[in-house]
Amino acid sequence: NLTYTGSGDARVALMESEWIGNYEKNVLDGSEPRTGDNVVNILNLGKWTGDYTVHNQIAGATLGMNAVSIEQDGLWNGNYKASEHNDADNVRVNYISVLNNSTWNGNLEISGNSQLNQTIAMGGKWNGDFTGKDIVLDASEEKSAGNLSIFGSATWTGAAKTNTENAINLSIFSESTWEVTADSTIRNLNLDGTSKIDFVNTPILRTNGYSTMTVLGNTIFGDGAQINLRTNLAQNSGDLLVIKGKKKK
Repeated sequence: NLTYTGSGDARVALMESEWIGNYEKNVLDGSEPRTGDNVVNILNLGKWTGDYTVHNQIAGATLGMNAVSIEQDGLWNGNYKASEHNDADNVRVNYISVLNNSTWNGNLEISGNSQLNQTIAMGGKWNGDFTGKDIVLDASEEKSAGNLSIFGSATWTGAAKTNTENAINLSIFSESTWEVTADSTIRNLNLDGTSKIDFVNTPILRTNGYSTMTVLGNTIFGDGAQINLRTNLAQNSGDLLVIKGKKKK
C-alpha cells in the first residue's frame, strides 16, 4: 500500500507491471496553501488491483489534481473515492481516463467541492457506478457534477447516482454504449446517431426488475440514436426515461 499524509504531490506509474495495493492520500491540516496532486498512470498492459482514496479536509486550501489514467490494454480492479472540503477555494477536478482497449472494474464516488472529468474511449470499458455524494457547487457550475464522455466503440456498464441536483453531463458518441444497471440521474444527455443506451442486455437487470433514467436538463438526440427499453404491456410496467428539460434533435 501507498499511504501518504501531507500536502505534497504523489505520483505512481505502472508500465508492463503489476501492483497489488491501495493508494491513499490524506491532507488534514492547514500547514500548506495547497493539497497537492494525486496521480496514478497504468500503461502498456499494466495492472493494478487496489483502491484509490483521497481525503482533503483543509478549509481555504487551493486544491491540486486527482487523476487516474488507464491506457494501452491496462487493467484496474478497484474503487475511486475522493472527498473534498466544502469550503476549499476552488473546485477539485477528478480526471479519469480509460483508453485504448483498457478496462476499469470499480465504482467511483466524489463528494464535497468536487467535479468529474472522465473519458472512456477507443475500445475502453468501465464496469461500475458513479455516485455524486453531497456535492456542493456554486451557481456558476450550473449544478453539474462534471462530464463523462464515451466514444470510439467504448462501453460503460453501470449507473449514475446523486443525492443532489449536481448530476453529471453525459455524452455518448461514435458507436459507443451505456448499459444501464439501475436507476440513474443525468444532468444533460448528448447522443449522436450511433449512440446506444441499453437497458435490455444488462445482465443485472434480467433478474432485478426495471429501471428509471432521469435527465434533469436537456437531451440532444442524433438521428439514429438508440435507447432500448424493456416493457411488459400485460403488467403495464417497464423501464422508464424521464426528460425534465428540452428534447432536441
